[in-house]
Amino acid sequence: MQTPERWPLRVMLALCHRTRVDGYHYPVTGILAVGHRTTVFYANVGDFSRDDLRTRDAFNAALKRFDSVPYLSFEAIAKDWRVD
Repeated sequence: MQTPERWPLRVMLALCHRTRVDGYHYPVTGILAVGHRTTVFYANVGDFSRDDLRTRDAFNAALKRFDSVPYLSFEAIAKDWRVD
């Protein structure tokens, strides 16, 4: 989680909540976004268009569409979320 250069998608890391599920009984999804440290955005990788990923400004603007929750540390994130 702490090394974005090792994330498969480079700009975001897909997460699944360890205990919370959605209306279909699938884990709630989230992402970590490069440059936003310990904030988890309630989003799915598929929620982003190709245009959202063309520039940092476009990516940051796209992140505003999603609710988010700040965590105090990556360890705190790991207690609630797992890498998907």
